Amino acid sequence: MTINCIIINYRKAPRCIQCIDSLLAQSSGHLIRLFVLDNSCSDQEYGLLKTRAGVRCVVEKADDNIGYTRGVNRVFSGCSDPQFTVLISPDVILHDPSTLDHMARLFVERPNLGILASVQTNDDGSIAEVARRYPSPLDLVRRRLCGKNSDMDLNLAAMRGGRDRIDEVD
Repeated sequence: MTINCIIINYRKAPRCIQCIDSLLAQSSGHLIRLFVLDNSCSDQEYGLLKTRAGVRCVVEKADDNIGYTRGVNRVFSGCSDPQFTVLISPDVILHDPSTLDHMARLFVERPNLGILASVQTNDDGSIAEVARRYPSPLDLVRRRLCGKNSDMDLNLAAMRGGRDRIDEVD
C-alpha cells in the first residue's frame, strides 16, 4: 500500500513542518510519500521546508502563487499511482499516530467510499468550524449570542447525533 500526501503551503512553513513531522510519525509512515508545494514565492519559506526534504518528502517551489487547485493538480500529475491520496492542509497536525491507518482501513472495508474527512479540532481542543454544511439559523443565533466555541457547541453536536466522528460516515 502507498499513501501519497499532498500539501500546498502558503506562508505557513513552521506549521507545515509540524504537519510533515506528524505525517512521518504515523504508524504507516513508512508507506507515506509526501509532496509539498510551496506557493509562498518566498525563499525563506522554501528554505524552511527544504529542511524536511528527503527520501519520503519532496519539496518543490512554485515560481508564482498558482493557487491551491492548480498546485494540487501540478503535484498530483507528478505522483506515481498510489492506493490512497491525502490532501492535507499545512496547518493540520495528526496527533494520533494511527489516524491514516484507520482512514485507509475504512476505505478498504467500505469500497463505496470516495472521499473521507476526519473531525478537525483547534489547538485548544475545540471542534473547528469547517465548511461541511451550512449553519442552521439556530447555529447562527447561538454563535452571535454565545461565541463560536461555547459549551452549547457540544450540546448541539450531541443533538445532531455526533455525525462528525471519524468512525461514522455522513
